[in-house]
Amino acid sequence: MGAAQVEYLGFLITAEGSRPLPEKVQAIFNYKLPETIHDLRTFLGMTNFYRRYLKDAAKTQAPLHELLKGAKKKDRRKVHWTDDTRRSFEKCKTDLAEAALFIISRSGLPLSLCTDASDFAVGAVLQQLENELETNSLLLKESK
Repeated sequence: MGAAQVEYLGFLITAEGSRPLPEKVQAIFNYKLPETIHDLRTFLGMTNFYRRYLKDAAKTQAPLHELLKGAKKKDRRKVHWTDDTRRSFEKCKTDLAEAALFIISRSGLPLSLCTDASDFAVGAVLQQLENELETNSLLLKESK
């Protein structure tokens, strides 16, 4: 009550919005290159906890998920890294370190719902106009 910010379930909540806890982001950012499939799966699980803050997370993580194809749940085989997969791994960490503030909607301001669809996916974003120059995205939902 009356606190300027609150840590809650892995998130830092302020009057402006929410963001990942800095110490959790730092732990992920310092994560060493996974040696086994199990370690890679652990890294992806930690990163995906904060997926809502990451732009194009599926696209960035796609090469890493390719490494998991055909693997068992606790597979201890070594990961065969390529330059492309190493770049994807580092980009996942960088994207989380640069994650934007997730804004809380403000009452009284107009809302805009933008949608798009293709033959295999549907996406939508709910936006709120704060002033003529700035739009905050509040929700992104994509299904395949």
